[in-house]
Amino acid sequence: MPLDSPRPVERFFGADARGDIDAIVALFTDDAVVVDERQTWQGRDGIRQWQHGPAARYEYTTELENVSRTGENRYRASGRIAGNFPGGAASSSGASRSRHDLRRNYVLKVFAYLSKKQGLDTQGFIDYYENHHVPLVLSLAPAPPVYKRNYVDRGDELNRNEDMIDFDVVTELAFPDRTTFNDWTAKLGVDAISVDEERFLDRSRTRACVIEERVTAG
Repeated sequence: MPLDSPRPVERFFGADARGDIDAIVALFTDDAVVVDERQTWQGRDGIRQWQHGPAARYEYTTELENVSRTGENRYRASGRIAGNFPGGAASSSGASRSRHDLRRNYVLKVFAYLSKKQGLDTQGFIDYYENHHVPLVLSLAPAPPVYKRNYVDRGDELNRNEDMIDFDVVTELAFPDRTTFNDWTAKLGVDAISVDEERFLDRSRTRACVIEERVTAG
């Protein structure tokens, strides 16, 4: 994959390779349009139909060869598709599977402020979260468009009033809509999640809030 590929493009081709339709649909905006085999699908429901229809008709692999910028937050990806469709191979450029609008594709963003369990050191906390809890979460629910863990780097000279920072990680989540968020959290509402959280979190100190984001382009 080209080194300068934008993350949504990488996520699309990765999800396509896995056959993860939920992850593919989550990458598109409500007004997204896909054109494939001279047919047009619009919106997430339409794109899901496309994935279950023409996109699932053949078995194939895709090699991304080039990504170029065509405008503000717009990119054109081109590559080569090989599979059991007529002809067995084709080049793609710009249409359907290869064109990505990088406008924000989520409307609900949540920050969760989490604190490690007493007696657990920082590296042990990070290791457990990344290598045990995150895989557990992803075994129960698909990854949302944004799922980041931002760990506090204590002792850095740029920290201000560090003794007042009473959390150890900010977990950042973003979803295309509130329904998707509710569905995602419902899948995690099982005993296995709460039991695992008790192993590395002080759950009594957990706080969360919805964020309204503003971005200044650089």
